[in-house]
Amino acid sequence: MPHKRFETHLNVSQQQLYGYHASGGAFERLVPPWDQIRILAWKGGEETRALPEHQQFGDLSTGTEVHLKVGPPPFALTLVAKHTEHTKPFGFVDEQVSGPFSTWKHQHRFIQKDVHQSTLVDELTYKTPLFGLFDTLVSSKIDSTFYLRHLRTAMDLSRFESYAHVGAKKIAITGASGLIGRNLSAFLRAAGHQVFHLVRRVPTLLNEIQWNVKEGTIDAQSLEGMDVVVHLAGESIDGRWTKEKKARIYNSRKDGTELIAQTLAGLQHPPEVLVSASAVGYYGNHDKEVADETTSPSDLFLGSVCQAWEKAADSARAAGIRVVHPRMGVVLSGQGGALKKMLPAFLAGGGGRLGTGKQWMPWVSLEDVLGLLYVLMMEKSILGPVNVVSPNVVQNHEFTKTLGTVIRRPTMIPVPKFAIKTLFGEMGETLLLEGRRVHPSVALNIEFPYQFADLEQALRFELGKFPTLSSSEEA
Repeated sequence: MPHKRFETHLNVSQQQLYGYHASGGAFERLVPPWDQIRILAWKGGEETRALPEHQQFGDLSTGTEVHLKVGPPPFALTLVAKHTEHTKPFGFVDEQVSGPFSTWKHQHRFIQKDVHQSTLVDELTYKTPLFGLFDTLVSSKIDSTFYLRHLRTAMDLSRFESYAHVGAKKIAITGASGLIGRNLSAFLRAAGHQVFHLVRRVPTLLNEIQWNVKEGTIDAQSLEGMDVVVHLAGESIDGRWTKEKKARIYNSRKDGTELIAQTLAGLQHPPEVLVSASAVGYYGNHDKEVADETTSPSDLFLGSVCQAWEKAADSARAAGIRVVHPRMGVVLSGQGGALKKMLPAFLAGGGGRLGTGKQWMPWVSLEDVLGLLYVLMMEKSILGPVNVVSPNVVQNHEFTKTLGTVIRRPTMIPVPKFAIKTLFGEMGETLLLEGRRVHPSVALNIEFPYQFADLEQALRFELGKFPTLSSSEEA
């Protein structure tokens, strides 16, 4: 049977490395963004409970089972893995009980080098079905998966170490089921923080707090004593911008932020900081001039939305709460958002520039979104708007060419302006044809350590298109 071994040396202690894996957030963090894996249930001892995707889990004890759905529907397969060994803080073993492999055994080892250094070792023994017909494909996918797992572990632990001195925080998140929200929740739990989700439905879990923007209601008592509130919720801007759609986009952001800000301002023990999202649409069309945090807003639709969105937090500011507005660019992730939507056309060989291709794209990797949001929560000197974009924005034709290079597809079929306007109307013209040459002045001034300032590297990480990898392997 094939046997693989992956090893990475880390500048953290063995206990920190173990704690990361046992945090309840690491399991989600270590799922590759290009894989479709959904957690169905976590079974520990005699207790069995169904879990939504964003619920905490992480019991590593012997006998615990994890039930997963792997792959896209309707072809998704069920995989059940059981922890068969567990020795704190040295590691644990999980084995497939049922699933796509004939056999699968994964040993996680955390080896102490000294009080400040450790080694992460993953050893796999497995056997593929159908007489090994897919051995080469499976081997390559395993290599990419564990390359990402080790890199993400190192990145996360490095970011956490920078603020280890602040201790564990109580953090509430709105929009926790969205792309950024669910990844931020896992990231924060992996750092050891206690994370709560604001939900519109009746809460069913201990870490859920109910609110309803349309009705103007919120469980204020449950927000007492929060250290940080991160407000990400808002109507999606995808789809045709009808009059009704634009009203929902505007009102969801303005009304939701006002409800959050006014509630926090009235608490007996308000949070230290409100991180209330905004977007680079604040600046309007900036193809020639560079826009930074001091640039005036646009008076067009998205500019007016972002102005109202940010102003809606005024009551929190007036109450002495530090308020930060991360103005988000185009967030790149293999899990969702713009990249996932455009990928099928590119994979089919139908990708190409949009319009002239000269419009600027203020992109940012999801990893750097999480890292920068973490800094905004922790750094008490930062307030007001912060552009959450890569320092190396590119034009659409450059983005198109780079994506084609990464996935090894031609990008020779442009999409003309008239087609975009006909298909998507004002939304397409604003989001796809207008450019925003946005500069992250605040992030650069505080020397934020970007993990993926380079577009090609960001795309390779999110899509699993790494250079030739090496692992210790034997049959």
